[in-house]
Amino acid sequence: MLKRKIRSYMHGHLAGKNSKILVIDGARQIGKSYIIRDVAKSTVAGEKLRGTKDDTCIASGSLLVPAGSVIIKHMYQLDFEEFLWANGFTEEAVSVLEQKFLQREPLDESMHERMMDLFKKYLLVGGLPDAVNEYLSSRNIVAVRDIHEAIHTLYGIDAAQYDEEHKLKITRIYNMIPYLMGNNLYISP
Repeated sequence: MLKRKIRSYMHGHLAGKNSKILVIDGARQIGKSYIIRDVAKSTVAGEKLRGTKDDTCIASGSLLVPAGSVIIKHMYQLDFEEFLWANGFTEEAVSVLEQKFLQREPLDESMHERMMDLFKKYLLVGGLPDAVNEYLSSRNIVAVRDIHEAIHTLYGIDAAQYDEEHKLKITRIYNMIPYLMGNNLYISP
């Protein structure tokens, strides 16, 4: 299981006296449903949070709820710090690295090389949980790319579903995005 920063926020919401619904918002395939289920399981299965009200709720996706009765917390893919945790770094080790960075102190050569290697891998793997888990289990960048391509395809299908009349045009534009970004081209509307 990947360690995510949002977990402590969710536990705090469940432990607090806030009766608002916490809505975890974010892109597809970043682990929203997984983290909600996992936090709920840990809460019910023994980490019983004191003060949790029976109507405290965490949800994902779009809900039709009255304005003012929700707290929206945006979730993102894994950031580099979470990627370091996934690769065996402890919170204490990351804290030491952060302090060195803030104080502009250099790392010793072997740690610098390790951090550069992990950063390059993060740039290749990205922060989508499925891709990170595949990388951790196989260390195979080709398998990670297959996951990227599958998710890219799902995003394209999702984008095109909202306008049936222009579905083909939306799909073509979506598929051109990587090319256009790589070539710094701009298409006027």
